[in-house]
Amino acid sequence: MSKKEKIKEFINKHYVILIPICLIIILILAFAIYNIHRLYVNHTTDEKAAFYQYFAGRKVEYEGTLKINRKNNIVDLDTGKQKIELTSVPVYYQEDKIKVLFPKSMTIFRPLSGYKQDKTVNFSTVTWDEKKKIYSLKSNEYDAEISNSFLYDGVDLYFFLTETNIKIGNDEITLSPMSYIRVNVGNSLEYYDHESDTYKMMEITTEQVIATNKDFEVNLSSDKVTNYDDIILLMGPSNLNEIK
Repeated sequence: MSKKEKIKEFINKHYVILIPICLIIILILAFAIYNIHRLYVNHTTDEKAAFYQYFAGRKVEYEGTLKINRKNNIVDLDTGKQKIELTSVPVYYQEDKIKVLFPKSMTIFRPLSGYKQDKTVNFSTVTWDEKKKIYSLKSNEYDAEISNSFLYDGVDLYFFLTETNIKIGNDEITLSPMSYIRVNVGNSLEYYDHESDTYKMMEITTEQVIATNKDFEVNLSSDKVTNYDDIILLMGPSNLNEIK
């Protein structure tokens, strides 16, 4: 009997056992390939940095560790011993004064792009390029200039890239670039001015809070943007497509 015939005879006699064994080997190989791919895709490197945030007027400084994936996207922030609960409150870099991290997805409103609304992903960053004089957004696959835009958390927080005038009833304040404001309608408002590194809180009742600059006017009390004769309702990030 030839070698081929012997192999054929062996297979015919033991195929009931061989088929499950082959299936098990295939499953093991598929599982191993899947895990190798998953480990490759999910591999992150650590980068330490110093941050600060304001909570109810109190400045909290801390050392944190950023988790950065293979696409150079930030996917997490470990706040260390401080155990900071990360919300939509912007995270400012202590040393890099022209960079801000947004732990949660935000609506980005772009008046110079047809009043378009999109959303960022968690842990997006906004950076000011001093040489080019532009602001850039890094949000997953998106890494490009954003003109005179603002970010909104879908609840009560607005972050303005450029200098913005805030009218509160008959009073006015001016926020420097990369500052934010929170409006609790009929109760209070609080704002952080980046240039002066100051945080202030004030009570409001029926006053309308309006933010304006050369490119937009937004009613922070009703979350509406005025575009000439049109009124645009701002949407929360959960209702929008990711910026591309």
